[in-house]
Amino acid sequence: YYDRKTDFLLEGDANRLGAKIMSLEDMVSKKWITIKKGHEVGSECYGTGDIPFVRTSDISNFEVSIDPTKSVSEEVYRSLSKEQNLKPGSILMVVDGRYRIGRCAILHEYNYRCIAQSHLRIISVSEKAPFTPFELLYLLSLASVQRDIRSLVFIQSTLGSLGSRIKEIKVPVPERKDSDFSQTVSVFTDALSQRAMLLSLLSKFDEATIEL
Repeated sequence: YYDRKTDFLLEGDANRLGAKIMSLEDMVSKKWITIKKGHEVGSECYGTGDIPFVRTSDISNFEVSIDPTKSVSEEVYRSLSKEQNLKPGSILMVVDGRYRIGRCAILHEYNYRCIAQSHLRIISVSEKAPFTPFELLYLLSLASVQRDIRSLVFIQSTLGSLGSRIKEIKVPVPERKDSDFSQTVSVFTDALSQRAMLLSLLSKFDEATIEL
C-alpha cells in the first residue's frame, strides 16, 4: 500500500510547517499519546439512560452528534468509564466503515461523559507531548495525512478497516511552531470550542425540535 504521491504531499506539508514526519507508533513509543479501542454495549442498552453512546455515524466536522435513542444508563457508563478514560481533549478517530475512516472529533468539557464504540479509537495526548490535542487534531485533518490514512485501509468483504495500521499513520509534527501555525490552530481551537459551547446551550432546549 505504498503511495509515493502521499509521501510527496507529506514532505510538502512538513517543509511548510517546519515539521518532522512521525508515525503514531513513534508518538506512542515516546509516550506522547495513547491509543485505545472503544467498546460495544449491546442494543439492549440503548435508550436506558442519558449517557451518549458515540458511533462512527456520530462523527462529523470534528464534533460528536448525539442520537438520544442510543444513549445508555449511568450504570453502563460507570462500567466502562475508567477503562476508556474519556476527558476534554480526547480525540475519537473512525477506524472501520465505509467513507468516514480517518475522520476525527474532539471531546470538550460539555460532552466528554460518553462511551466510544469499538469502531472508534480513543487518542489521548499526554503532558509530555510537544503538541496540544487541538494541534494534533488539526494535523490529523491535513489532506496529506487523510490520504495516508486512506492508503492504510484494507477492505474486509464490503467494509473497510484501518486496524492496527493506525500506528503507521504519518503526521508532520512542527519542531518549532511559527506564528502562522500558532495563529491558524488558535482560530481552529476557538471555533471548535465556541461551537461546542453553543451546542451545549442548544441541548438544553426541547430535544424533539433540535437535532444536535
